[in-house]
Amino acid sequence: MIKNIFINIVIFTLFTVVLSSCTEVIDMEFTTDFERIVVDGTIMDRDTIQYVKLSKINLNDEEDIVLPILNAIVVVNDGENDIVFNDINNNGLYIAPKGFVGEYGKTYILSIAKTGVKGIDGSENYTASALMSKSLTIDSATYEFINLSHMRMVGYNLQCWAWDPPVRNYYLFKAWKNGVHLTDTLYELGQSDDVIFNGVYIGGVNCQFLSDYKDDEYVNSGDTLSLEIDNIDKAYFDYLNSAQKEFMGTNPMFGGPPANVITNVSNGAVGIFRVYSVSKSSVIVKEAIRY
Repeated sequence: MIKNIFINIVIFTLFTVVLSSCTEVIDMEFTTDFERIVVDGTIMDRDTIQYVKLSKINLNDEEDIVLPILNAIVVVNDGENDIVFNDINNNGLYIAPKGFVGEYGKTYILSIAKTGVKGIDGSENYTASALMSKSLTIDSATYEFINLSHMRMVGYNLQCWAWDPPVRNYYLFKAWKNGVHLTDTLYELGQSDDVIFNGVYIGGVNCQFLSDYKDDEYVNSGDTLSLEIDNIDKAYFDYLNSAQKEFMGTNPMFGGPPANVITNVSNGAVGIFRVYSVSKSSVIVKEAIRY
């Protein structure tokens, strides 16, 4: 997918040049014969695994083979200390020391060196930074059955009740059923800024929809539904929007041209370094409704 997006941009650029110059022939040479580093990093304010996953892809490889990057140096600075992430299992997954937890108000700077993959500046070094903002605290989660069968929307809305802090925030919504994560793929994630409800009480806002048409989302009496709201930064918010746009496609007539997915990692890397705080609440379905 990454390779296809990149190639589409080059094709679109060449197409634009041809349209804008009808009297002159322009010969342009380009190559996609190079590797690109892929970064997938997460730090949150929970006592869980904080990690940076490193891999590489050759844009000239027809099979889009992604390989782990081994023996790199991965360090995260929290403004006071350098935290070294180690590839314990030698598989490209660099993990923080046990007990390291993200803290509200800190900016985390990721530094990656000795990757074996040269970036656009010719070096093998990459950096990214992200601020951890405090998430709202969910007072309670509720659910509501809806039946819009003509739109194939039959199921449950998972809703949030909480105060939104009076500053610009960007939220990511996730859902679980009986402890099983339902929003574990890109297109199932939901995100929003707080422009409409900034600084006010959120009373029963729909955050995730669980569809009767999906076996894993079908709700029965006694099921425990859980809602998680992550306060993400704008870089991750933009990354999700652009990635979902490329994944799901756009209107070919009214949509924009293909574009690389937005990233906060330097030197031509792709992927994202995400830092966020978490709030979570659960509710038990007393009696499932079916019309």
